[in-house]
Amino acid sequence: MNPHDKGSANAQDKNSINPHDATYKAFFGYEEMVVSLLRGFVKKDFVADLDLSSLVHCDGEYITNDLRKRMGDCVWRITWRGQTSYLWLILEFQSTPDPWMPVRIMVYTGLLWQDLIKTGALHPGEALPPVFPVVIYNGTREWKTPLAVEEMCASVPAGLQPYRSGMKYFLLDEKHCGEAADEGNLFSFMVRLERARTPEEIRSVLVPLRQRLPNENFPS
Repeated sequence: MNPHDKGSANAQDKNSINPHDATYKAFFGYEEMVVSLLRGFVKKDFVADLDLSSLVHCDGEYITNDLRKRMGDCVWRITWRGQTSYLWLILEFQSTPDPWMPVRIMVYTGLLWQDLIKTGALHPGEALPPVFPVVIYNGTREWKTPLAVEEMCASVPAGLQPYRSGMKYFLLDEKHCGEAADEGNLFSFMVRLERARTPEEIRSVLVPLRQRLPNENFPS
């Protein structure tokens, strides 16, 4: 599987579709796949504060056409710190490094906040919800692109330093992913399939995966 690299703005504007990209989006249209990613591969303290049973797939709710054309089906909402606030999860898939990824993530996040305002989900005086952008990379080249916009900005005098954006994303490079502690972790199966090179290796993943997935819950 090899997700489509949406590196050029023109390709995005034309809304071109790659079958591998569609496959990844289909996988992450399942709540359990997102939960397995967060539980098994995001080693951050805030994950413990998430109510993983509250995931809502935002394939239309609060998401306007401008953002949907760019992000497809890869935006999720989840309750964070009890019932008081939401965290929005943005998933982006890459098969080649994108030198402008921090800027793209900043644009996606801004569009999400703007859409929440336009649709009335946010009101004047309310705080912007936190956003956790995850870039899932399955390419062979080393990912050397900066993780934050600030790392790409030109040097500035001290007086301008506070005005440089600190927007950052979380990189999940499948080459450097270890195995999840939970052997039944769905994202771990995906990583193992990506690494499989022979029919025997593929079969060794697919057999337990079929046992792991109840057909009625995962028809596609």
